[in-house]
Parts: sequence; C-alpha cells; structure tokens
Amino acid sequence: MKKIFLLFLVICFSSYLFAKDYNTGIIGNDGMPISITIPDALAGLMEDLGINENLIMSGVNLLPEEYKDYFKDHEKEIMPYFNIATEYLLEEGSQYINDYDVLKNTINTSFGNFSKNLTYGLIDSSSMQNTWPNSYIGHFFPGFHLGLGVDFSVATFDASPLFDLTDALGMQDFRQDLKKDFYSDIPSFLENKLIFPTASINARIGGFVLPFDIGLSFMSLDTKDISLSNDFNFKYSNIAGDVRYNFLNIGPNLLKIKASGVLGIYHTAGDLNISDPQGDAKFNFDQTSLSIGAQADVKTIFLDVFAGLKFLTPLSASTELSASPNWSYITKTSGAEAAIINSILPKEIKKSNELNSFDYFHPVIFGGLGFSLFLFKIGLGASYNFESENVGANFSIRLAI
Repeated sequence: MKKIFLLFLVICFSSYLFAKDYNTGIIGNDGMPISITIPDALAGLMEDLGINENLIMSGVNLLPEEYKDYFKDHEKEIMPYFNIATEYLLEEGSQYINDYDVLKNTINTSFGNFSKNLTYGLIDSSSMQNTWPNSYIGHFFPGFHLGLGVDFSVATFDASPLFDLTDALGMQDFRQDLKKDFYSDIPSFLENKLIFPTASINARIGGFVLPFDIGLSFMSLDTKDISLSNDFNFKYSNIAGDVRYNFLNIGPNLLKIKASGVLGIYHTAGDLNISDPQGDAKFNFDQTSLSIGAQADVKTIFLDVFAGLKFLTPLSASTELSASPNWSYITKTSGAEAAIINSILPKEIKKSNELNSFDYFHPVIFGGLGFSLFLFKIGLGASYNFESENVGANFSIRLAI
C-alpha cells in the first residue's frame, strides 16, 4: 500500500511541485499542518500557472481517507521521498524552466512593443477618417452648409514585434504564410508593416454665429469580409468626432485661402486574431485618442489643395493578449518528456499592457487634393507620422452644400 500511495502522490502532485511552498491541508498527529517545502527556484511559475494553496488543498481533499491517514501516520517516512522527487524534477526541469524564463522575457518585450505599435496604428488610421479637403465648410445658419459621405482609409504600423512574439510562441508559420498571402504583391518598404483598412460613414455640419464646423464618423469592419489573410483578421469599430475653428478666410471665391484649428477625439475597440497550426493568439484592444492640429487649404472653383499638421496622443489605451502555445513544439520534445513539459508550463499565457494619458505626442503631417463637381466632393489624401513612421492614405466621396 505504501508504494501505491507514494506513486499516487507523485503522479498527482508532480505538476504542482513547481508552484510554491505546499501545505497539504492535512493535520499531523502533533496538531500541526503537514507541509512540503518546494524550492524557491520554481516559484516563478506560480503566478503564470495560477496555482494557489487552496487549489492544491482541494486536490488533497479528494484523496480517500485511508491515504490521508497513512500520510499522517507515516509523515517522517514519506517526506524524504517527496524531497527526492522534488530534486529530481528540479534537476530534470531546470533546463526548460530557464528556457521558459528567457521565452517569457521575449514575450513580455515583444508584446509591450507590439501594444505600442498597435496603438500608434489605430490612432493614425482613426485620424485619417473624416479629413475634408476644405478647412472650413461655412455656417449652417445662416448658409445651410453640411455634407455627408463615405471615406476609405488605410494606415500602416510596424509589425516586427508581432512577428517576434508569434515566433516566440512557436507560431513561425504565421510569418511565412502572411508573407505569402499578403506581402507578395506590395512594395518592399512595407514588408514588416501591417495595414489597417477603414471604411467609414461621415458627416459634417457648419456652426452658427462663430466660424466653426463639427464632423462625425463611424465605421465597423471585419477583415474576414474582404479576405485580407487566412491567418489573421481584425474586427473592430471606431467612432470619432472633431471640431474645426476657422481663423483665416481670405481671398475671392476664385482663389480662397482658409485655415482652421482642429480638435478631434477617436475611440476604437476590437480584436486581432491569429491562427497557426502550432497555436493561436488573440489580442483585444480598446483605446481613446486625441488629435490637436491645424489645416489650411487653397481653393479654386474645381480644385482644393490642402495640408496640415496634427499631434496625436492617447487618452487611454489597453491591449490584452491570450495565447495557447504548444510547448512540446516550442521545446522540440516528444513522448513522456513532452507530457512533463506541457504539464508544468502554463497552458495559456495572458498579458495586458496599458498606456497612460498623454504618454506621447506624435507629429503627423497630412495633405492632399479635393475635386468639386457640382454638389459632389472627391478627396485624396495622405499622411506621415514622423515618430512611428506610419504612412496613411484615404479616398473620400461626399455630397456637400
């Protein structure tokens, strides 16, 4: 019975020996709880595994009473076996634990950098929406100036940290498949970039008394609908608003020069899903950002040339990661060795990252052309973020009076 009991305990608790100091919850004959000391070198996995004393004690409570009684009566005989088992597992698992610590640092660094780049890309993409060629549309009263239309925008962001992260998670196929599906037909300078596409409905209405106008836009997009890639998809929505105050309006109608200050707020939320034969990863993001800048334009009867400078900053931004790595694939193990690795390392990795308000101000230059054909307005624009080096472009068509 003793051998069966010891074997049962080693099997039941070997995966927990890497968590923390272990209290069995069994009260010994001396009236004190029976504890098993676990080496501190393994305590780093405790947080990742989500193991706590209550969980372990719950497992002990599932043991038949005769095993608990045997443990209580033979504590001094049993404890050396646990110490031997612990030392063995520590020795055998130390290589993988060290590898995991290195891998965890890579994951933390890559995820932190990717979260920032994702935030930059979202802000750049959001701020491209509802960019009108004319800096000021005029009063709603008097004048009845307003417009409604659609805007198609794209903005790039640096995906290098994402590839570092997926490589660390053993999802090397993602980089190759994405390159084959997505990068084969784009310029080489975009090779490590991902592109945010947006398609928004937007409107602008002139103010009254004071020379200002107000713009609103909304978009919701799932990239599955446009077959961007089989390996990943964005699903997100955005709502935005801005106020432009006109401080320069000179010249005749044949050559009108206008300039306005712009204040915009953008909220974007959604998720990014990555699917790979060796694992899956999901990113949830939610952010609110602010844009402060100015825009000027020179307008003739049919043509409008505009340019501006704005500064983008987050008011709040959070990104969460949930990943399910295939540890046996990552560590190149199989059989019993793989079973041990998969049992002692976390089955799911969860991380979160937040940016505080005004953590940075990114300068962005933008400009383009507008064409007027009676009540229809067509706009072509582009932008460049000097800090993140993200590039954006948009095309709009509106009905405006």
